[in-house]
Amino acid sequence: MVRVREDESHVDIYFRLAPDADVIYGIAIMVAEPGETVLVNIVGDISTDDISALGRRFDLDELVDIEVADN
Repeated sequence: MVRVREDESHVDIYFRLAPDADVIYGIAIMVAEPGETVLVNIVGDISTDDISALGRRFDLDELVDIEVADN
């Protein structure tokens, strides 16, 4: 889980990982600020390569070189 709180904005990101952490089974994202809330739920197998591709497509540098840390 990732949680960011800045001023009045709140962002929560939840992942469901495969046991070997090579694949993400789903992602839920919630962004809330006064007067507006956005919920995104992505269901299905998502590889870290898929997330990196999205980062490149939408110019999100933080996602381009994403790695899943071992616990």
